[in-house]
Amino acid sequence: MMKTPRPQSETADAEALGAYRHAPVLLLAAAAVVILIAGSSTFIAISQSIAAHRRAQLCIQRVESLAFAMRSVASEVRASRLVSPAAKARYAICKEGIAQQLILLPKLGASAESIASIEHGYTTMRRETDALLAAAKRGRSPAALRAIETRIEAASDGVEAVCAAAIAQHEEAATFADWEARSAAIGCIFTILLVIVNLFRAIEKRYQEAFALAAERRILRHNEARFHALVENATDIIAILDRSGAMRYVSPATNRVLGIASSSLVNTRLYNVVHHEDVEHARNIVDQAASDMASKVSSELRLMHMDRSYRTVEIILINQLALPEVGGIIATLRDITERKQFEEQLTHHAFHDALTGLPNRALFLDRLSLALSRAANCEDSVAVVFIDLDNFKVVNDSLGHQAGDAMLLEVAKRLRSSLRPDDTLARLGGDEFTILVENAAGDAAQQTAQSIVKVLEDPIIIEGQPCFTSASIGIALSERGDDIAQFLLRDADTAMYAAKTSGKGRYSVFHRSMNTKAAERLEMEAELRTSVERGEICVYYQPIIGLAVGDVVGVEALIRWNHPTRGVLPPSKFIPMAEETGAIVPLGYHVISEACRQLAEWRDTYDFARSMSMSVNLSPRHFEEPELVERVRDLIDLHKLDPASLVIEITENVTFSDEEHTCAKLNRLKDVGVQLAIDDFGTGYSSMAYLKSFPIDILKIDKSFVGRLGASDEDDAIVKAIIALAHAMRLDVTSEGIETSLQNDILRDLGCHYGQGFLFAKPASGPEIARFLAARHELQRPPSLRIA
Repeated sequence: MMKTPRPQSETADAEALGAYRHAPVLLLAAAAVVILIAGSSTFIAISQSIAAHRRAQLCIQRVESLAFAMRSVASEVRASRLVSPAAKARYAICKEGIAQQLILLPKLGASAESIASIEHGYTTMRRETDALLAAAKRGRSPAALRAIETRIEAASDGVEAVCAAAIAQHEEAATFADWEARSAAIGCIFTILLVIVNLFRAIEKRYQEAFALAAERRILRHNEARFHALVENATDIIAILDRSGAMRYVSPATNRVLGIASSSLVNTRLYNVVHHEDVEHARNIVDQAASDMASKVSSELRLMHMDRSYRTVEIILINQLALPEVGGIIATLRDITERKQFEEQLTHHAFHDALTGLPNRALFLDRLSLALSRAANCEDSVAVVFIDLDNFKVVNDSLGHQAGDAMLLEVAKRLRSSLRPDDTLARLGGDEFTILVENAAGDAAQQTAQSIVKVLEDPIIIEGQPCFTSASIGIALSERGDDIAQFLLRDADTAMYAAKTSGKGRYSVFHRSMNTKAAERLEMEAELRTSVERGEICVYYQPIIGLAVGDVVGVEALIRWNHPTRGVLPPSKFIPMAEETGAIVPLGYHVISEACRQLAEWRDTYDFARSMSMSVNLSPRHFEEPELVERVRDLIDLHKLDPASLVIEITENVTFSDEEHTCAKLNRLKDVGVQLAIDDFGTGYSSMAYLKSFPIDILKIDKSFVGRLGASDEDDAIVKAIIALAHAMRLDVTSEGIETSLQNDILRDLGCHYGQGFLFAKPASGPEIARFLAARHELQRPPSLRIA
């Protein structure tokens, strides 16, 4: 495990901080003790001083009392004029007592002045008292004794006054000393409290510092543990390299990424596990990182796995050689093998077809551009072969897209087999393939096209059923050194379209005149999209005749394009284009609207028209529109028509798009009330199952069968079979393309109900058909009812 040692300076700082944390506490404690001792000493000294003053006061009071006693003895002697032993004894006691107190006063701190005054008064009083006692012994006169007593009293008053003053002085001194004692005690207590408060503050501060330091150490230990856990469990490899690329530390992720224990890689060089082709690159990026202290180098390397495979890693190098805790280059290696594989897959998908795995349009154009560049340098030619499968939509619509995909895979396989090794086959999308033919001198491209036509002749077995397909092929050859890939591909596409319009299943080589036709087609497509808005789309009508009696039972609406420069164009000139571009949808709705309007007008004008029907063709593209039924219903309601008077004609190809979806749409149309007819019956792929499941009312026999009636036994049999089928299924039958009376007679005899064709009337505009209808109705009336 990688560890980062704590520097010695940090450890020393921590120890010094610990020692310093205890010093203030000890100093404050010592100060408190000193203050306490000093305060106690001061308090004791002051207390002793107060006691001395109190004793001095007591001593002076005793002197005063003894002086007063001595005065009493003098008064007693003066009054009795006798010196009794008792008086003499008391006098002796007084003298002795005063002498003792005078001896104590200096020791008790009495001032020398007070002591001198007391001694002077006492001496005077003793001398006079002695004189009084002596005079009394000698029997002196009372007056003499009285005079002596007066002097004794004066001396006693002096002693009393001096003693009172001394007592007052000592009282004041004792009071001041008491105040000092109290002040000293209070100051000591306050100082001690202050010291204690500071002591507690210091202790709290140091405790907080210690707590913060402990918390910091815990966080540091936690961060170190988390860092170690991250490093130990990281999915990325973390290594520390020296300048030579030797790995001083490797995280355990190497076991997960490379299947190698990290301990086996320590002190080995990074280059030992690098792919031999990447070793020099690895040295360069390590040297680059080591040379720049501020550098951050990132790159990709391939490292060898234990199983001898290689894993692609993204490596980031950060120079930390100057950091004592690291002292190396930190390398982070992230496994990006799966990401690189995914990127390669994305790249492959971006340039290859998902179904066949062939190059797509982007890759084909890139290779074509390179081929054109090479051809320009060596004066060679390049060919593009554009392939479009014929009628592929029928397979998708009839058998489903899964079958269509299976056919595309088989076609791609067969196309590969027909190519030269240097040719490039690509799928542009849908059923379109392209081939890049390099060195296309001579007829190499034409031979390739012929091979493609040949390999597609055999049937393709899909879901146990043989399916046939062919291809329309366009070839474009490079002519100049400055050919552009997109333009060459466009020319091949144009040639393919020419081959398709020529009959399919063949190839065509591009020539410049095709561009003119393609430009005309593009122009015509643009004009077709806006033809309805410009009022160029018109509706012609062809009567439908009841073959039994020759009456007009209805008309079929037929679209025409009254082009401003090309004149009136029949459907064959623009309907296929409209089908391809989707313009057929708005054209179809326009025809339905105009046909309903015209029928409503005729019904309002002619009584005989009230029983007529109007037939309108719908394209298979209409059945892909979700609002088809609603649009038809709205148009019928708009013109206030009986829904049964509208016949919707559909081709047999409609049944192949989606049987369930188509059946649902047809049933909804039947719910509206319209009639349904299958147009051009016999030329498509209808089956009895479709006829039974779809709500069909009318079968319309294609004119290709009617045109050879009476001349071809085979066509006679087909028409007869169709009519018999319709009768069996209780469907009405209408024949198209009746041009001769023979055809009319045969159809009538076979039981065909209705017919239309040039024998009765050509398609014409609404007013022209109105005149035809009026004339035809007039002919059908009895002669007595005809208008003269």
